[in-house]
Amino acid sequence: RKAMESLAVSKKISILGFKDFGLHECEEMDIFQGEGYYKFESMPSTEMAVPFRSFDEYVKSLNRASRDGLKRKLKKIDRAAPLPMEIRERLSEDELDQVHALYTQTLLSHGEMSFEIMTKEFFRRISDNLPGATRFFLWRLDGRIVAFALCFISAEKMIDYYLGFDYALAYDLHLYFTRFRDLMKWCIENKIPAYEMGSTGYEAKRRLGFGFIRLFVYAKHL
Repeated sequence: RKAMESLAVSKKISILGFKDFGLHECEEMDIFQGEGYYKFESMPSTEMAVPFRSFDEYVKSLNRASRDGLKRKLKKIDRAAPLPMEIRERLSEDELDQVHALYTQTLLSHGEMSFEIMTKEFFRRISDNLPGATRFFLWRLDGRIVAFALCFISAEKMIDYYLGFDYALAYDLHLYFTRFRDLMKWCIENKIPAYEMGSTGYEAKRRLGFGFIRLFVYAKHL
């Protein structure tokens, strides 16, 4: 904490924040409140337990309205161009260029919602910084990447956090649900017991069976 405050002052940054901490982590982080930090609730993340033996079993676990809606979308996906999923632990330079362009396009699509902006170097280095814990999932059309997800993998959970779509094709090819279906199948096949899907898009995620994870931020004006 002291090192980060010193760095922030040297960079003339006025507000320092530590995020996002779950309720069980707050037991340790609450000490920050005695050091001038204000604790407030952040946007929640979303998570689903994955006890299913197959994707069909997962679909059957949904309520009728959600199940019927998902089935309609999956039928549209099956009628669209096939988009096989590829898995990489790290990307080539050409793949890195395509992935970062899709990531940037997705950030811009959020309109008034602003998020931290990760550089191309972040995507280049993340696999070395977290060896064995990262996977890039890629979907191509005619050799070109049209969707990607950067996920963090452990024995307990898959965190599906950074993503990008080609928005000229995203709705016609139902890329959001293609990504979800393929990643859910991957979790089931690899016996990953929980799938975390990050913030925003809450209504679609609720219908898919995700619940909310409360997260907190500790921030201080310097």
